[in-house]
Amino acid sequence: MRLIILDSGLKDNCGHNFLFAKLIAEEAGRRGLEVIALCHEDLPRGTLPLRRRPIFDSSYYYVINEEDPVESPVASAKKLNASFYQTMSALGPDAIRRNDLVLVPSINQNNLGGLARWLRDLGPDRAPAVAIALLFTPGVATDGDAVQIYDSLRALQYRATLGNFRGMRHVHLMGTGHQTAADHAYLAKGPVPPHPLLVDLPADVPDPEPRTLLLFAGNSAEGKGIRLLPEAVRLLAERMPDWTFLVQANDTTNWAFKEPVEALRKLAPALPQLELQTGFVDEAGYRRLFARSAVVAIPYDATAYRYASSGILWEAIGAGRPMVIPKNTYLEREAAAWDANYVAIDTATSESLADGIAAAVASGVLDLHKAQRSAKAFRARNGAAPFLDMVLKLRRT
Repeated sequence: MRLIILDSGLKDNCGHNFLFAKLIAEEAGRRGLEVIALCHEDLPRGTLPLRRRPIFDSSYYYVINEEDPVESPVASAKKLNASFYQTMSALGPDAIRRNDLVLVPSINQNNLGGLARWLRDLGPDRAPAVAIALLFTPGVATDGDAVQIYDSLRALQYRATLGNFRGMRHVHLMGTGHQTAADHAYLAKGPVPPHPLLVDLPADVPDPEPRTLLLFAGNSAEGKGIRLLPEAVRLLAERMPDWTFLVQANDTTNWAFKEPVEALRKLAPALPQLELQTGFVDEAGYRRLFARSAVVAIPYDATAYRYASSGILWEAIGAGRPMVIPKNTYLEREAAAWDANYVAIDTATSESLADGIAAAVASGVLDLHKAQRSAKAFRARNGAAPFLDMVLKLRRT
């Protein structure tokens, strides 16, 4: 049996696509499994411990007809699903075998239809077992029996594409996170269990440095609150004068929001409390950010993340760190589901962000020992090993 990672969004050496592929490939390698990635042609060689087969020249992240926001979601789904289907249909007969296990660790409505069509062409006798992890928000939010539709077109697209897999016994749907799994199950009209989370969980996490706050980590995307950071840092320096603030903002991507990062560069010399890293940070450097931090802040825009979660949240829980997170978001629901130690605040403005963080720190609610207890349970149930255990049970015999 071969493990085949199928991901048209796997095209560079950062972000969740790369992390998922890396964690899966490393764990599969420890078990002696052959791993092949069917990925985007832009993925650099030698960046992952697997055999790379770059077959895609588009991805589900692409936007078609972006200048027309009304037509764009329809055009994107139509063109990108067709492109995915054509690429998969052009593969030779030995590219994917019946006894392979195909893992789709990240996909959305712009490729799901093409995937279903290709599998239907193969037929049940030739198709391999397929595990599909549903990560992205599907346009509906569920809360028990209550359902809120916040993007009816996206919900319709997901309902149509997920419906195509009904009756395919060799196809297994999974959800990334409790809430996202429940939302997709509503649209799929069938079970979508949450899978163990693909989180980087180092074997040992040292005790943090006192009074050290991780204020931002990752790509400088606007929805992650980067716009608020320059003024928020200045205010936090006044409110928490004996704390150190760690900010790592990768502004090297084409879509990065660069202006706030440049403002932070200009601010840093006058604020010795601010330790600023810009650009890409390697795995060891990224882990050190969490290891050093006594508190992890997630300053995301609550509107952008009302129905979305984040790997930063899961990494902070796994590291056993108290958190400050945006209120009324899926981040808050996921934190509660894992019994994490956190305070939820208003992240709408620089002032509310700084006030909320300072108040959370002063409240006494943030408790390192409670966070570390929650981390033990979280680490036992998540990571690449439990994830692969679940996926390997789906193989065809």
